[in-house]
Amino acid sequence: GKYWGTIPAPQWLQVDLEKEYSVDRIHIFPYWDGARYYQYTVEVSTDGKNWTQVVDGSKNTTPGNEKGYVHTFNPTKARYVKVNMLKNSDNPAVHLVELQVFEARK
Repeated sequence: GKYWGTIPAPQWLQVDLEKEYSVDRIHIFPYWDGARYYQYTVEVSTDGKNWTQVVDGSKNTTPGNEKGYVHTFNPTKARYVKVNMLKNSDNPAVHLVELQVFEARK
């Protein structure tokens, strides 16, 4: 019943992990209804100024579902995570229900 949402796209959400981690997987859960899809990118940063894109979902057309979208990538150092919500196929708003960031196994 709770989510982050804003209008109009594009918009972004930034999270501070509070310390630096080596991350290798991000799981995004935008709003889902089985029909709409979202297009997005994800960037990480150690200082909040210099960003590295680790996820490119800018051409995604797969409708969202309760499983969300899982992205894996080479271990990358990050303290900050920014999700750039580019498009909702249903309307001009963008929504995130949950964001999970996973530390790389050592």
